Amino acid sequence: MIRILLFALLMIVFAGKGKAESIIDATEISFVRLSPDGDQLAYAKQKDSISEIYVKHSETRISQPFNLNQLKLNKHRLQNLQWVNKRVLLIELSQEVIGIGNLENTRSQIKRYLLKISEDQTTFNQFKEIESEGWISHIDAEKGRILFARSSRNSSVYSLNPDTILSAPSSTGKFRLIDAGEVTAKNKIQTTNGYVVRWFFHNNQPSAALKFTDTKVMELSQFNQQGERSVYTWKLGEEDEPTVSLDSLIPIGYNGTKDRYYATFKENDYNQTLYEIDYHSHSFTQLETHSDGKIIKLIQSQINHELIGATVINQGRIGDIYFSNNENNFELSDQLSVEIARSPNDTHTLRYTEASSHPGKFSIIDKNGRTTLQLMRLPHFDPTPYSQTDSRFINRDGQRINYFQTYPRNVAPQGLLVLIHGGPIGAYDTPYFDQQAEFFARQGLVVVRVNYRGSGGYGKAFLEAGKAEWSTGMLNDILASTQETLNTPRFKHLPVCIGGFSYGGYAAAQLAATHPEVFQCAFSAAGVSDLNLLMQDTSMSRRQFNWLMEQLGDAANEPEMLYRLSPVASINQDMGPLLIIHGSKDERAPVEHAYRLHNNAKSLGLPVTLVELADEDHYFDLPGSKQKVFSAISDFLKNAMQSRPKDSDTNR
Repeated sequence: MIRILLFALLMIVFAGKGKAESIIDATEISFVRLSPDGDQLAYAKQKDSISEIYVKHSETRISQPFNLNQLKLNKHRLQNLQWVNKRVLLIELSQEVIGIGNLENTRSQIKRYLLKISEDQTTFNQFKEIESEGWISHIDAEKGRILFARSSRNSSVYSLNPDTILSAPSSTGKFRLIDAGEVTAKNKIQTTNGYVVRWFFHNNQPSAALKFTDTKVMELSQFNQQGERSVYTWKLGEEDEPTVSLDSLIPIGYNGTKDRYYATFKENDYNQTLYEIDYHSHSFTQLETHSDGKIIKLIQSQINHELIGATVINQGRIGDIYFSNNENNFELSDQLSVEIARSPNDTHTLRYTEASSHPGKFSIIDKNGRTTLQLMRLPHFDPTPYSQTDSRFINRDGQRINYFQTYPRNVAPQGLLVLIHGGPIGAYDTPYFDQQAEFFARQGLVVVRVNYRGSGGYGKAFLEAGKAEWSTGMLNDILASTQETLNTPRFKHLPVCIGGFSYGGYAAAQLAATHPEVFQCAFSAAGVSDLNLLMQDTSMSRRQFNWLMEQLGDAANEPEMLYRLSPVASINQDMGPLLIIHGSKDERAPVEHAYRLHNNAKSLGLPVTLVELADEDHYFDLPGSKQKVFSAISDFLKNAMQSRPKDSDTNR
């Protein structure tokens, strides 16, 4: 994620520096949605914290934007975008509301709005908030209605007419009708006793509900013209089922046939095995197995609910499995190609493709396999291949550690940057297009990204291997991958720096301090520098505190050991230059971490720079912040690598 190079060569290697810098805060297309007729795309265009909604009808016909700033919301992020009918869109925005003194009370505040586009499809001329509390359980694209759910002791689904809500006069009176009276008994289409966590639909009608009837009892109920009947009941809190059985399988999709559902094993969310359950005969059939994978979503026919396949992640790669005679056709590929959606009549599909050298595109494909409309993910970025990414791995302690090397194709690299992902648990890097890696590669750097133990995408066992390894196994995985890269003759004599964000910032500072013979410089952005300070955060809930104790291992109970494993204690006079970047309003890793690391480095006489961004949080999302952050990193790396001693690689 970060670049470095000798100044004189930098100007030659990267004459297009401005273009490379722009990729960091480039305008990005996201939330792409296929219209009910399969002919149009709705999408969000996002840059920094500014989001605009568009509808694209053809390669030359695009609507005027709807700027979400018109909604006058504070720090809400776009969470979802859906078509309701050919002229109405539904958007959902969320804001994290921090609990007072207890992060366990932290929740997401959801705002929902309807947007209506003009009849000529050129401008958005109406918008209205859906104020009722509840959640969107289904969109009836055929009738253009919203199926809105509310869960409590008695849970219900309502069928809302979006045009009625949009056309209702605005009023702030005491006796006004909320949402034009649409969320009332007249529009209730299904109700059931119990707290529903998942509704299942068939022919745009509620067909079943997975619900809690008691704190330790979960039930699957099915609805028909005769009423409601219980299909299956689970008693929670009992001994976990070690084997696959009806008690250990949780339905995630309706087959469309009475009593038949698709399910996964509840105790292993990384299991790629799908099952088809027949609750009438109390039997189940295994559909697909890929032991190290994780199911992301099911691919079903929109006509008859037949299971066509599934999108899965396996060995850090995402792909689609299509079922044909129950054969496993998942292929590990460094090129991403997945199905996003299908039109209600199955005549069109929306696919997304991406590769390490291509930032990605969305395509509508008709039933004859023809592409009818395309949309680039980074519309203002030149997609001409510049860098190349190679997938590599090493074996350590019985674990396969995967890492990626991204480097310029036609230019001799001038430095090596180890860019560490945050998380640390569950996050991961991919072999696909990475904007930060591309940014630094275009500045002449080799970028190494390591999926250390505890990273996601490689199965449950690998994820759990990260427990209690924050300061040991994870760091050693990064170090070993770096050393293996330096064994490559063309990379051996390059100056090496290390950096990262959040946990990546902690790891970078700690490794640079403990292995100055390998890392010439380091940057830590929004990083943790003092593990004791992390443990003393009084805003953590008991659950969060216990989780952190588990991740830190034995050291969590030993303040002295925690201190020794912290960058504030590990930094020493043998270290190279250090850059610290932090937001003044970071609530996840308070800016005090940056102050302590900076003060300790200064007291040792180390070349250290602190860049504090006023009003910024953990993510540097304010307009212009990403450009400031990466400009500071670029300048730092250039100068630090330029000052590398000629024999700095002799002790590696």
